[in-house]
Amino acid sequence: MGLKHRAEEVEEARDRLRAKAKRLGVRIEDLRDERADTVKRAQTKAERLRELEAKIAKKEREELWTKRACIDGATTWKGLVLVLTVVEARTSWGGGVNAADRTAAHADDCGNKSSQQELYDGWVAGLPGFYPANPPGTGSHEGIADATLARIFNCRAGTKLPAWAWGLDLSDGPGFQIGAERLGFKVVRPYSGEPWHCNLRENPTPVLKKLGVV
Repeated sequence: MGLKHRAEEVEEARDRLRAKAKRLGVRIEDLRDERADTVKRAQTKAERLRELEAKIAKKEREELWTKRACIDGATTWKGLVLVLTVVEARTSWGGGVNAADRTAAHADDCGNKSSQQELYDGWVAGLPGFYPANPPGTGSHEGIADATLARIFNCRAGTKLPAWAWGLDLSDGPGFQIGAERLGFKVVRPYSGEPWHCNLRENPTPVLKKLGVV
């Protein structure tokens, strides 16, 4: 075999290697592009999942003060149910809920609870078991600030209260206040003769977020 022929074989081998290297190079670039596309798709999916989770969390927070729920046979706002549940779970307070929402439309949604109208009518009629009751549409069990709460919330009597400020009658109001304020909630017991009656003084949503429950 002559040197010329040998040189031609070597050159052909080099050409084949160059072609193979070129094909490999292209393939490597294709794989890199595929990997980049995969990473981008994964990042896009993760971003969309985060957006979805944020929307769900926002919707759930909105429902805290737009939808009602049950606790101890009483009806109140979902946010207040969550506050009561958290205080019971994380403090020594073990009191129950005796009354909350007393609107005619929702007082008995969760059990046999009387509306403010029924309580007032029973008292006016002198029926046994009925005690002095405010006229309907004048108290925080129906989301209305009376004169006492108007001073506390710096508003006029008759002003509609935010959902989180609605009245709660609890079997251990003082214990609830102590436990709730230990967790960071702001609570007031506005009536000296009604230690069981409590109202939140501030929107509890930031505290619920801080506690990791919303």
